[in-house]
Amino acid sequence: MRSVVILPMYNEEENAPLIVEHLDAVRKKHNLDLSILAVNDGSKDSTEAVLRKLQEAYAGVVVMSYATNKGMGGALNTGIARALEENFDVLIFMDADLTHDGGDIPKFLDKLAG
Repeated sequence: MRSVVILPMYNEEENAPLIVEHLDAVRKKHNLDLSILAVNDGSKDSTEAVLRKLQEAYAGVVVMSYATNKGMGGALNTGIARALEENFDVLIFMDADLTHDGGDIPKFLDKLAG
């Protein structure tokens, strides 16, 4: 199943590398067809620059960015629209602040494959 993690981000310059590295490790460990769609929601710090570097360093990372903050709903709507355009089978939503464990993704995908 082609899956994508949609990550709305606002001022997450410190967490962005941690969440992307973690999700990439989960992808590799479980041999998942997993992409990451980071939606930078008008961050005032260097989140966008950090994400652009991560996009170059990690396969399957896509960055979308707003100049001004549109809120969580706006960022999610943007991510969902892009994921649907790309015909992903599964859309996964996580917070970029490390409150969700990407290690749970394989369990969810197993249940869906059921």
